[in-house]
Amino acid sequence: MLNYFKRTFFALICLPSLFVDSQELNLRVPYQIYENSQLLTFFGLYNSDDELIENVDLDDIAVEFGSRIARPNSLTKFSSEVYGTSYVFLIDTSKSISTKNFNLIKEAITEWIDKLGFADMAAIVSFGDSVELIQNFTFDKQSLKESLKNIQRDSMNTRYFDALLMANSMLTKQNADIPFRRAVITLTDGLDDPDPSSEVNLKYEEIKSMIIDSMVPYYMIGFAERSTPLKIQAIKDMKLLSTDTNGIFINANIYGIDGAFRQTQRNIDNVFLLKSSCRSCDIDYKNFSSTIYLDFESNRYSSTQKVFVNEEQIPTSFPISDNSNQYNYSFFYNPYFIVSIGIVLTILVAWLLFSRRKVSSNNIEVELNDVNYEQTRNDLNVPTLNNPDKHEFTIKLVQFSKKSSLSLECNFTDKVTIGRSSRSDLVLSDFKDISNLHAKIYIKETVFLIDDLDSTNHTYLNGALVSKRCPIENGDLVKFGINEFRVFIKRYEDLNYE
Repeated sequence: MLNYFKRTFFALICLPSLFVDSQELNLRVPYQIYENSQLLTFFGLYNSDDELIENVDLDDIAVEFGSRIARPNSLTKFSSEVYGTSYVFLIDTSKSISTKNFNLIKEAITEWIDKLGFADMAAIVSFGDSVELIQNFTFDKQSLKESLKNIQRDSMNTRYFDALLMANSMLTKQNADIPFRRAVITLTDGLDDPDPSSEVNLKYEEIKSMIIDSMVPYYMIGFAERSTPLKIQAIKDMKLLSTDTNGIFINANIYGIDGAFRQTQRNIDNVFLLKSSCRSCDIDYKNFSSTIYLDFESNRYSSTQKVFVNEEQIPTSFPISDNSNQYNYSFFYNPYFIVSIGIVLTILVAWLLFSRRKVSSNNIEVELNDVNYEQTRNDLNVPTLNNPDKHEFTIKLVQFSKKSSLSLECNFTDKVTIGRSSRSDLVLSDFKDISNLHAKIYIKETVFLIDDLDSTNHTYLNGALVSKRCPIENGDLVKFGINEFRVFIKRYEDLNYE
């Protein structure tokens, strides 16, 4: 009987602590992106002090794409050196913040900029009497710090809502030159002074709805030098906005301005990256959401979030509405349309016959779609492909300059992407005018081809613009932007490029 009472006593002592621990943990998914047939989920399980729970295992995770079970492929601690983050800093320049505290804000953001990773980019927006894009997205830390240094506290009003709209516009564009993981950081008291001359006068709830739909986390640092009922309500609205976007809210009156920025940066960096896929899933790209389930210490945590879809990596055809079908149906019966189609088809057939005759008589100009790979593979000075194994080929880019030569190479099986981002297979990180994902070289049957990936400064092969895929040979001169390289492709076992 005595032992029974002892066990009961200890159970009653331990039970509240177990209950509190399970309740205090919070699963947060600040960002998800779908690209290259793979879902990238940035998430974390946090305790009451917003510290990341480190001992999470891939076997304890399940993922759903809509209602279908997906396959978790890998789980790693997020590193900005690999994927990077696009930051938008919103800076309040109104005189509701003292000069001393304004300088503290600039110092805290400068410290943040100094800690940006290799693949990170940032932009700076100020809001006071007007909203100004001070610095567009760049990875140049010096440019960011110079732009920040020149911002002055010189306004009486606060166009806070307009600043939120600008940040939303900047981060919802399909911009492949900036990292797809994105975040907004701002410190303000949350009050807004509307611009009476503006044609856009959206209410806060409308703006909030747009921001939530953008699937970008907002990290809000609340700060009010003098509390009023209006400021207290505005701070509450900031807290709700950060929660609804899977960001965080930090009270700078408690942690201090510099401490609030440091804690925000730690929270953004302290996440896991989960990669998952589902080849059998029929994904609705326009309304794509996923659910992550995490079993941890006999408790199950879950979170369902919408997914940001990289539209450059998905099919462009979607079902059209019934009205469109009816319109197109009647349009096809238009006699002028039928006559026009007949003329176009006649011209097309004549052109194809002419092109084939030209190819048979002169083997210089060949349309890529008409390439007979079996006939042309012996004419190309590249290795042929026979049942590719892992790392069957190696590519080498050699750049010659006045001072010295630079050589880069990597191994690949069927394709290799080239660009400045570490997401590329062959990384050209020291060349500013090369896009993050600039070009790719890949195998089509037995021929190696090069294709531009919608780069900003284009790709050139032997002086000609690469507007579509082109056959490439050993020793060809490839130009990415203004940077020229000789390209060599050999079998992995043969490292002699001479």
